[in-house]
Amino acid sequence: MGYHQANATAAAVNHAIWFGSNGVRWRANANCSWEEIPSAVVHGEFVRWVTKGTNPQTKVKAIQRTVFVTGLTVSINSQIQIANCQHTYTVVESNQHGDRFGLTCQRADTAEITRPNYRHPMGGQ
Repeated sequence: MGYHQANATAAAVNHAIWFGSNGVRWRANANCSWEEIPSAVVHGEFVRWVTKGTNPQTKVKAIQRTVFVTGLTVSINSQIQIANCQHTYTVVESNQHGDRFGLTCQRADTAEITRPNYRHPMGGQ
């Protein structure tokens, strides 16, 4: 077993522990129904500066995460939902790595960037 296969196997086990077996869904647009992605590997969220609009000087913070899918072509501007987390991500970039696609997904609601304790004020649950 190669390193990639070992990493993919470990990621699948971790994914099942955190998100369950049916944790990742996608749809082409808001009018379509959700479809499950069976072999997705989800990476954590990160904050990144992205260009807003057509002016390269205008940059805003965005919350993004990478999702790897196999055997499924997901188009730009389609939507991804991870577990039942109430956050819907928009696919803003897709890169092919062999038979896998790395999808860069971005959240539309960025309240947590400007208000870090938006979800859990003062560290409470």
